[in-house]
Amino acid sequence: MVSESRFLVVHLAILTAQTESSQPAERHNAPALFAVLVLPYAFANGVTTLLMPYLLRKNGMAVDQIATIVATALLPSVWNFLWSPLADAGLRRRSWLLLAALGTGLAAAGAILNIQGSKVVLTALLFLMNACGGLVSSTCGALLTAMPVALRGRSSGWYQGGNM
Repeated sequence: MVSESRFLVVHLAILTAQTESSQPAERHNAPALFAVLVLPYAFANGVTTLLMPYLLRKNGMAVDQIATIVATALLPSVWNFLWSPLADAGLRRRSWLLLAALGTGLAAAGAILNIQGSKVVLTALLFLMNACGGLVSSTCGALLTAMPVALRGRSSGWYQGGNM
């Protein structure tokens, strides 16, 4: 009789247990959003390492000059740790993300449109594009830390997928 009553109590406890927290659900962004947010960073790398060398060679520039331009343009990737803390200072992270994405896009457009112009201006635009792209990456990384722990792995996977 005692074991039957315990059995009944346990089953009632299981059936009536709260399955959801009484606390309101924590709001967060969808993990797949990170695949879109990191696209300016991926775009900057693609423009610098694939598109610009192709277009510059097609326009008759020597390979050694192209290599110099690309190497200089990729320097922000090496020194990204210097301005990455900007993502944590001053503005909100999403504001930094929008500004960096806008800077990446405008610098890329300027570089592509200036393909036959000054090499110095072209290099400076590509350098700026990669600096802004690096800030996009840093800001996305900072936003990943705000995700609930249970979603960080999935969010990071989407982030890496967007990098491709």
